[in-house]
Amino acid sequence: MSEVMYDDDLDMSDDSTSLRDLRKAYKAKEKQVKELQGRLDEIETAGRRNTIEDVLKDSGVNDKLAKFIPSDVLTAEQVREWLDENSELFGLVRSDAQDTEDVKAAGRMAKLGDVAEAVNPGDLLNRIAAAGNAEELNEALFGSKFGPSA
Repeated sequence: MSEVMYDDDLDMSDDSTSLRDLRKAYKAKEKQVKELQGRLDEIETAGRRNTIEDVLKDSGVNDKLAKFIPSDVLTAEQVREWLDENSELFGLVRSDAQDTEDVKAAGRMAKLGDVAEAVNPGDLLNRIAAAGNAEELNEALFGSKFGPSA
């Protein structure tokens, strides 16, 4: 005899309730997966929006520009790169952090010129040579008998 089983030979009356319960559990899990996927999408969208807003704010760019940033740009680094690449399109002037530090340092040096006394190098050498003790030497070099400020 052949060992082939036909659908007519199967008696599924005993398993029908368990199969029905299994289908019901599967549908419930499917629904739960869809709900969790929806929540995950919301969280990812909010995180991306916050990242873009933070980078735009830090860069001094109007946050209305966010609507032009493509959806595949997700991280802060990617947003900065996109801004660098497309700054000309939006009339943005981008400067490097190093340039900003150089400008700040130049400003500090310019302010020193307003505050510091102009010292003749020859006069300074004479004051150093004439110093009789450490306090006088500190006064000549640092403008204070206590030496450089920490």
